[in-house]
Parts: sequence; C-alpha cells; structure tokens
Amino acid sequence: MRIAVDGRYMKDHYPGVGRYAYSLAQALAMAAPSDHLVVLYDPGAPNTRFDLARLAGCANVTLLSAPYGPMGLRQHLAVSRLVRREGCSVFLAPHWSAPRGLPCPLVVTIHDLTPWVLPEGGGPSWRRWLYRCMVRGVLRRAAEVNVSSRATERDLQRLIERTPAMTVVPLGVDAAFHPRDAAAWGPVLARWGVRRPYVLCVSSNRPHKNLGRLIRAWASLPADRRAAWQLVLAGSVDPRWEDPQEMARGLGVEACVRRLGAVSDPDLAALYAGADVCVVPSLYEGFGLPALEAMASGVAVAASDRAALPEVVADAGVLFDPTTEEAIGSALATLMDNAALRERLGAAGRQRAAAYTWGRTAALVRGALERAARGAR
Repeated sequence: MRIAVDGRYMKDHYPGVGRYAYSLAQALAMAAPSDHLVVLYDPGAPNTRFDLARLAGCANVTLLSAPYGPMGLRQHLAVSRLVRREGCSVFLAPHWSAPRGLPCPLVVTIHDLTPWVLPEGGGPSWRRWLYRCMVRGVLRRAAEVNVSSRATERDLQRLIERTPAMTVVPLGVDAAFHPRDAAAWGPVLARWGVRRPYVLCVSSNRPHKNLGRLIRAWASLPADRRAAWQLVLAGSVDPRWEDPQEMARGLGVEACVRRLGAVSDPDLAALYAGADVCVVPSLYEGFGLPALEAMASGVAVAASDRAALPEVVADAGVLFDPTTEEAIGSALATLMDNAALRERLGAAGRQRAAAYTWGRTAALVRGALERAARGAR
C-alpha cells in the first residue's frame, strides 16, 4: 500500500496527537517494509519535539511538505491535490479534522470527545457546535474509524446516532520510558530545581486536566508532609487559563509546588524515572498516555477513575474521584505514606505497561488501512 499519513500534527502545538502520529508512523514503517508512507508535514510550524529527519531516514518513508494548518479551510483542496499527485491508496488521519475531497479511502482516529463531554472547556457555543458537526462529518466520510479506548467508543455510541463500526486501538508507550538510576535522572532534576521525593503531574492547564483541584488537594495535606515533598508540574501552560503556579501562590503553597512548563522528551523521561508518585487528575481522557508512561517508568500512579484512565491503569494504581479535593488528597497521602505500596504498584504498572507497544498499535491500524484500501468493510 501507498499510505498518506497526516503528519501535520507533528509539531509543538499538538504534543499528544503529535506523539501518536509520529510514533505510529515510525511503527508502521518498521512493521510493513513493503508499504510506502507519504508523511505530510508543515515546514513552517514550530517543532522541537519530533525528529522528522529520523522518520525520513526510513527507506519506505517520504516527507511531503504541506504548509496548511490541519484546521484551516485551505487544507481541503490543497491536501487532496497532494494525495492525488502522490497516488496514495489510503489516507490516515490521526485526529478528527481530516481533509475533505480525498481521492482515496479515509481512516480516522478519534481519541476523545472532550469539547462534547465537557462543554465548559470547549470555548463558545458556536465552536462546540462546529466541532460536533465536524466529528459527525468525518465519521460519515471515513471508511474505517479507530478509537483510542472503549471509553471513547462508548461516548461516540451514546452521543451520535448510527455510529459506524469502530476498532479500539490503544496507544503504545515509547521505549524511552523505563526505570533509570540516579545517575540518569539526577542531573536533569538538578537543572530543573526539582528535589526528591516528589509527586509528578504531566499535564497542560486546560480546564479538564483538573489542576485546580489537584493543587487545592495538595494544599489540604498536612504542612509537614508538604514540606517533605514537592509537587512537580510538567506541561505546556496555555495563557487562556490560570497558571498553576499562580494557583499555588494564591493558596500559600508555592514553596512546595514546582511548575516547569513544557519539557523535552529526554527530560520528561528522566522526570518520570526520578518521581516517587505520578498523579493524573483529569476529568476526562480518551486514553491517558502520562499514566502509561509513568507505569512504564516503574512509578506508582494515582489516577482519576473517569473515562479511559481505569482501562489503562486497572489495578496497577490508585484510582480516585477527581471531582473532590478530599479524594485526590487521600489518594496522594496513601501513596506518599506507604513506600511498600509504591514499590508494589510500580512493579505492577511496569508489567502492565509492557503490553502497550506501538508495534501492536501499528498492527491494528494497518489492518484498518488494508480493509479500507480494498473496501472490505
């Protein structure tokens, strides 16, 4: 097959979808050497996270410049022309905003329905309406639909009548996330001003990530416990919403909260490995890659019991109700006070994470691509 892969999400603005698109493209190239991947990318977009030159080094990968935003109107005609010129037999969209007018079958991945399920964080009503129309439209146009979790599959079936058949395709975890000794993570922690022991949260400050409740839960812990530990927040900070460090300052706990902002992938791997606990307090996740990355790193996880997170964590972590500070604080205290439990859950998490490989993800996605290319469904 000659597969067009929409890699325009491989840029700083899309750390999650970009990670999925990049890792999946690499895995597809390795899994099926007889296929050829034409990977579209935006040469003008800021990209400090994804090594496109490494991807282009694969013998069966061609990078194709497509300087059109994946959400803009210009993309529809322009991308269709590029795909037609390249003679691609199928188009892989790693996100719901897929170009119209494609000359070949479309395979799309729906990761989550956050603006639909949690409208308070989805902007003005007209934008949420447009989002719902676009999701419905791409589902009608797609020959195959992949979803990241059974939770997303259930949401689609609940919210949209006559949904197409879907394939649940869990994400994988990069081999860079694994346990490391102090020699590996020590210099990174020192450079970022992080001291151990610490609780790590890898998250943006978007409303559904629930950082406000996390920081209030942290502030509710006994002062001596907060003084001994540090809460470390890694992830981009969107100026549209409150800065987590300002939240901590307002609660008087800024001394034990360290907000790093966006960090590089190598530094992130070290931060996971050096952590004692990782917390994922989201109100909604279509998968929950930070939980999986922490588990692969051998770190005990405390996670929300909502949406897809229980699928990923299962019994290899502590689950809590993310809508109350009391539940979040109790989960954190349970792990902070019990080193034996942290060790046991870290080992269980690492064993569970071993089943989530990009190779498995690529095999499932390639099956969908093949069915779409030959019109099998």
